[in-house]
Amino acid sequence: MFSSNNHIGRLVELRVTTPISTEEILELRKTHLAVTQAVDGEFVVAVDMRQAHVFPPAISEAFIGLMSQLNPRLLRSAVLINHGAVLGLQAERAIRAAGNPDRRTFRESQDLEAWLSPVLDDNERRRLHTFLGEGPIPAAIG
Repeated sequence: MFSSNNHIGRLVELRVTTPISTEEILELRKTHLAVTQAVDGEFVVAVDMRQAHVFPPAISEAFIGLMSQLNPRLLRSAVLINHGAVLGLQAERAIRAAGNPDRRTFRESQDLEAWLSPVLDDNERRRLHTFLGEGPIPAAIG
């Protein structure tokens, strides 16, 4: 499951939980591209993957492709991951492969906030804090 939103300013919020299917990653790509294209100029991305675990290789490669495509307008990106070693290695590999030094992974939300804060205005900082406090995407009912 995923969500991609831009509630305020240049801050784009992406939340990803596993499992995520090939169909969902294609929809995520479409949705996330539309959200980022709606932002004027450069944008900042905060990704919450605390409820994600290991991604299959095809999903990981799709994330790398998406990140690489967004590089030209990306000001800064931060990915919040859980404390699992495998996801951490996978996320760090994907970030290196995307080829943008303004992307980083974090295991603590306050560290992520501290790294993104210098490029955000006050309203964006408040929204980032709210986003990180919201937690995982609620499961579908029914």
